[in-house]
Amino acid sequence: MLNQEKIECGVLNKVSELITVDVADIDIKATFEEVGLDSLSLAMLFIELEMLFGFDPLGEGNSLLSDIHCVSDIIDIFTRNEESLLLG
Repeated sequence: MLNQEKIECGVLNKVSELITVDVADIDIKATFEEVGLDSLSLAMLFIELEMLFGFDPLGEGNSLLSDIHCVSDIIDIFTRNEESLLLG
């Protein structure tokens, strides 16, 4: 079972790998552009996170890509959808 802390750590580590910035230097409330993630990097990030966590948070239709604007949003949708899987 994942919890918010594990999800946050996993997301931040994957973002850090993609943009080659230390995890401590990532502002989770900054826009993707401010963080240094373009659309291709974002797609790669979601693929890696799906492999890491074992589910696609967008696949159930509960979340839309257009609603995701920052790293914090990614953490939130993975957390919400993990909870939905456990309850479902």
